[in-house]
Amino acid sequence: MRILQTPVRFTATGGVERYVQHLSRALVARGHEVVVIAAAVGGEVPDVPGVTVRLLPHVGCIANTQITPGLPLALLREEFDLVHTHIPTPWSADWSMVIAHLRGLPLVVTFHNEIVGRGPTHLVARAYNLTLERLVLSEAGRVLVARDAYLPPTLTAAHRRISFIPPGTDTHCFVPMVREPLCDIAFLSVLDDFHHYKGVEVLFKAVKILSMSRPVSLTIGGDGPLRTHYEEMAKEYGIRSHVHFSGFIPDSDLPAFYSSARVFVLPSTDATREGFGIVLLEAMACSRPVIATTIAGMAAQIRAYGAGCIVPVGDASALAVAIASVLDDEEAGALMGAAGRRLVCDEFSWESVAAKVEAVYQEIC
Repeated sequence: MRILQTPVRFTATGGVERYVQHLSRALVARGHEVVVIAAAVGGEVPDVPGVTVRLLPHVGCIANTQITPGLPLALLREEFDLVHTHIPTPWSADWSMVIAHLRGLPLVVTFHNEIVGRGPTHLVARAYNLTLERLVLSEAGRVLVARDAYLPPTLTAAHRRISFIPPGTDTHCFVPMVREPLCDIAFLSVLDDFHHYKGVEVLFKAVKILSMSRPVSLTIGGDGPLRTHYEEMAKEYGIRSHVHFSGFIPDSDLPAFYSSARVFVLPSTDATREGFGIVLLEAMACSRPVIATTIAGMAAQIRAYGAGCIVPVGDASALAVAIASVLDDEEAGALMGAAGRRLVCDEFSWESVAAKVEAVYQEIC
């Protein structure tokens, strides 16, 4: 099959971009051709053997979406059997729907999370969700959703065409590394307004609570326009000496990053924006115990396997207690880490995810 993937970006390091990179690699390994068309946003193009990448210039950015005027023509020029697009990315998803419809070819949509604006953009996002997003979902032959715990109202009309397929992680790349821990807690995210829901402020409050009774260290991985804001916030909470900002971490260094911490934490706060939490999978693949909130896509499996702790959304005190429980019991932390590795290998390898996606492709083609 010749598959056209249309994420808004391919070279960035967010969850959607990494999803497309790894899924494309796994689909190529299963004998398919994959072409990715996305905006050229800087950064090194990921090395994904067998995947053709076409990067288009953009004229600006609305919310978190680059506007690429050349996208419609680029899509028309491609020969493909199926187009696989992604939400929340208006423009790329909209044009993918239009071209697939004009060509009479199947459209698959992965619904990572709903588009939710902040401030004045909230009304714009809501208007889009009620109009164009619903149109895209209605045209899709199948809608892939990572989790069944939260389905926004916009998916109601597509409920008969939904397949629940989680994202995966590369269990060959993300492996346990024997090394001396460099910090107690690790966190990883793009540090921008769009990823505000990842819960940095809640994490800072928990670290402040912990710092009152023990030495504790937190490493923030990732970079973005809000890095200075978070550095100032750490000062305001009186924990700046406890927090290290490592900046952007290349993919090749991520296993070492996860392995350098005693526990990995993702305190996500917004179910409408947190599509799944791929970084949790990567940390567990590296045998790190994890702490997440109830809205994480694999929260139920983390509990079932005993791979970490699940805490209420926005509860800094509960988060501090959970972190302390892991840090205070090294043996329990090691058992959690081993359980996390088993969980990822059992349920979240990209090989198994790609096989499920391939089955969807075959059903609608």
